[in-house]
Amino acid sequence: MGGNYNDTSKFAKESVFGNRLSQVRDTKQRLSVQPPQSGAPWESILSSKPGTAAPVQSVVSKQSDDDIERLALYDSLTDLYNHRTFMRHLTYELKRGMRYKRPVAVCLISIDGLDTFCREYGDMTGDFIRKEVAREIRNVVRDVDIPARYSGKEFIVLFPETNSNGATSVADRLKNKVGSRVLNLGTQSVRVTISLGVASFPTHGREPAELLGRAFQALEIAIQRGGDRHVVM
Repeated sequence: MGGNYNDTSKFAKESVFGNRLSQVRDTKQRLSVQPPQSGAPWESILSSKPGTAAPVQSVVSKQSDDDIERLALYDSLTDLYNHRTFMRHLTYELKRGMRYKRPVAVCLISIDGLDTFCREYGDMTGDFIRKEVAREIRNVVRDVDIPARYSGKEFIVLFPETNSNGATSVADRLKNKVGSRVLNLGTQSVRVTISLGVASFPTHGREPAELLGRAFQALEIAIQRGGDRHVVM
């Protein structure tokens, strides 16, 4: 029942959860649109004879479908999952956790002083900072975790098969990774820090709203204590 963060359990590999993870990875690979390489079918399409434009239409149509699907799943700025996708995964994992008596944890993340950065350096700088923090989140979490942009100011990570201790370990590692970086903002360099709030099922809540409410409470405490820290409810 521990939910060791560093191990992928046999349960996770063989369960519905494991099958879903393979589908998520396949979806990620399928949605990754690569630029055409030299000698690729694009050359033959462009050099095709008049009256043979159907392949071009087919390629454009498929790319449009992929773009629409990506927009439905991901946040366009950070390439993390969007709020809607995250909530769907959270609902699923809590139902699965109740059925199989497995832990689930969430970690809510806020960039300290983001509004100040935006006022002093502009909204484009705010977006740059968001993207850099999102990059660190992707680098720290496992493939099976669900990192998302929760709102304009917050990120969130869903940890299947993970208890509070496991999620707290990741929160601490992420806090240190972000805090150790120096970002260059034109002629100025700044250090960015984050605050994090952790809550877990079943200890802190059994429904999505309840669990998220407790994570927000933990995040608020971290911010009130000066930021650059994580708090567990």
